[in-house]
This record gives sequence, C-alpha cells and structure tokens, in this order.
Amino acid sequence: MTPLPGPLAPGASLVAWRLDAEVFRPTWDSGVGAERGGGRWNPKGLKVVYCSVDPSTTILESAVHRGFDVLDAQPFVLTCMRIHDPVSVKIVLPTDVPNPAWLHGGIPSAGQQSWGAHLLESHAFVAFPSVVSKLSWNVVFRPDRAAGKYTVLDQERLVLDTRLKMVVVANERPNARRKVTFGESMELVHCVYCSASTNGEFNSAGLTTLLAECREKNSKVGLTGMLLYHNDTFFQVLEGDRPVVEALLEKLVKDKRHERVTKIILEAIEERAFARWTMGYSKISKEELADIPDLNDFFAQGRSYMELGEGRAKTLLNAFKEGAWRLSVS
Repeated sequence: MTPLPGPLAPGASLVAWRLDAEVFRPTWDSGVGAERGGGRWNPKGLKVVYCSVDPSTTILESAVHRGFDVLDAQPFVLTCMRIHDPVSVKIVLPTDVPNPAWLHGGIPSAGQQSWGAHLLESHAFVAFPSVVSKLSWNVVFRPDRAAGKYTVLDQERLVLDTRLKMVVVANERPNARRKVTFGESMELVHCVYCSASTNGEFNSAGLTTLLAECREKNSKVGLTGMLLYHNDTFFQVLEGDRPVVEALLEKLVKDKRHERVTKIILEAIEERAFARWTMGYSKISKEELADIPDLNDFFAQGRSYMELGEGRAKTLLNAFKEGAWRLSVS
C-alpha cells in the first residue's frame, strides 16, 4: 500500500484531497452529505468528511460513485488540505479491520459504520485503506473534532482527460448500465415523484423551456433522470446523491408551475438507470402508455400520473430503464 507518514519530524504535514460538485465548493468540509446518507465508516446522523491522500484516488472514487461521464460533463472542484500534525492521524491497517469484507465494495453494514464512528469519536483524523484503490488511503474526519487542525491549501476546477470517458464507453455493451457502488461519503438514490401542472396543459415550447432549465441545473449538481408528461401531470425520476436529490425536491414543492408534488419512491440504488441524461424526456402518447404491460387498463381509462401508486410507478420506471421503451428517451 502507499506509505503513510508516521511520527515525522517537527513541522511535517500530511496533505489530503477531496472532490465535490462545484456548487459545494464553499461547504466541502461540512460533512452534511455523509450525515444525511451515511458513509462507509459512519452511520446516518453523523457529520463526516471523506478525503484521499492523493488526487488520483479521490477522482477514481468519485468516478466509481458518479461515473466518468458525469465528471466529464459537469463542473467539479478539487480541494487540497493540509493536516497540521500527522501524529493526530489514526492509521487503520487492513489487519486492524475486524471483518476483511469491509474493505471490498458493497453497502456497508451497521457494524462497520458503528466501528468507524467509534474511531472518529476518539481521533481527529482516521486513515482507512481505500476500498476502491487497494494501494491508497482515505483520510476521514469529523468537522467538529478536526476544527482548527487543518488548512485549505487550494481549490481548483477538475480537468478530466476525456480519454478516460472514451475508455469507459468503449468497454461497455450497447445500452449497458454502468455499475455504481456505494459512495464513500454520499448515498446514491433515486426519487420518483408526480405533480400536476398549475397552468393547464404545457405546449411544446413550454416543455422545451422546462427541459432546458432542468438539464442546465442538474448538470451543475450531478443529477440525472427522466421526465414524462401526460394529461397535465408530470412523472419524474431523479438520480443522484441523497442530499442533492432531497434539496431539489424541497424546491420543487415551492415551484409555482406545479402543485400536488407527491413523492412516491425515495430509495437507495446501486446504479443510475439514466446516467446518459441530465434530464431525459420521452414524448409518449396515451395510446403508447396503454401498451405498457401491466399498465394497460390504468392508462386506457384515461387516468393520470397523479393516480399512480408505488407499484405502478415502479412498473412504469422499469419500462423506461430497459427494453424498447428506453429507446424513446432523448
């Protein structure tokens, strides 16, 4: 593994790196994302910041979580920080971890999160072996315990070599979905909600304007998803980090263009179904909706998205996640 500094000479320091969406530049060390969604080494409710000891690892871990296509097309910022006293860093060796499975990908157990939280309670900084890169380390800290013990050296926009995106695409099967594992500091979720237009039926120009606005805003915060419009009602899927999705949902409730915003599904996912689209849109008719298996009677009766329950919403979602209906998303 990459060597870590031990008790170094006086004045020595340790540098760590973190990657965030540009919108989180001012609050990169708040720990709110891990607090809301939980992380590999902390449960929900505990503010924790996840970094890496080198920029390559922090970029790679973000790519595992978000996908290189998101890092390529949306603005991100690299933050470099210096830990004043390396001696304050608790180093966790692979042999120190009670369950070796914790150092492999997958959703962390409550036991793993509790064990990590105990270490973070006792130490200002903890260096854990990286799960994504077996030759590197994560530096994790609680903002309250580490306050005043580190300094921001630099924040700069991420410049990603576009060949990385090309390599990922070249090795994917047509229409294959990219695997996204549990994030180191965020929880990937999707939210399915419905709402009704407050101004009656949207015309083509109105929908074009709405989609352009959604795509621009979503691209800045790493959101992807899909939108359907039928019978003056919207069916929308949002995918992204839990705090970002929840924050947008709060704004949508206050958006005067629609009313009766109804959250149907909000749950953790392992992969994005619509990673290619910051907001995909399918122009689908009532007759075509009625052709979707298991929804035939529902839409044939002229019912709207607002009347979908969780079961029918998942059926509709699955129809566009894969198969022929997915080809209609643009």
